[in-house]
Amino acid sequence: MKEKLKSKGLIIGIVVALIVVAIACVALFGKPSYKSQIKKFAAACESEEKMEKYVKKYVNLRAYYAMQESEEPKDMDEEYKKAKKSDYKKDDFIDDVVKVFGMYVGEDGQKVKVEKIGKLEKIPDDKDNFLSTFSEIKGMKVAECTLKIDDEEGKCYALFYKGEMLMIMPDIQGYQDMLQ
Repeated sequence: MKEKLKSKGLIIGIVVALIVVAIACVALFGKPSYKSQIKKFAAACESEEKMEKYVKKYVNLRAYYAMQESEEPKDMDEEYKKAKKSDYKKDDFIDDVVKVFGMYVGEDGQKVKVEKIGKLEKIPDDKDNFLSTFSEIKGMKVAECTLKIDDEEGKCYALFYKGEMLMIMPDIQGYQDMLQ
């Protein structure tokens, strides 16, 4: 009887240990959720240094490179497959991406808050929507979000490729309305 209890205890201990290891692996190696990536982007808008760290850690540099190399949006998937680390891990290339994302950095210490984040969805093939350009790209998804800077709110679109941030685009019409 005691041996059965000991073996059950040993089995339970092993199962618990395996669960802890699995959770740790997911935490270490899993991609952060799209909502988390958007929130971290907003926090990175405080300074150029934070934005540089954000770009290096969260932006899908390979996809960004593939997007630049594509003649047509539909070619991005193929360019992504062909891209080599030596292409998208170059300091010059990363610096260029940091500059693009750096456009969102305001005065040092300026707080950007995320007011709302929508669902991550496939981009609709709606020709009246400027995002439809990206609808032909298989791994591309978008989440609409609202960012607040000081007292002003603006709608943005966070584009993700294969679960990683590719870019944030302001809603052009909403942005123009906000400036008026």
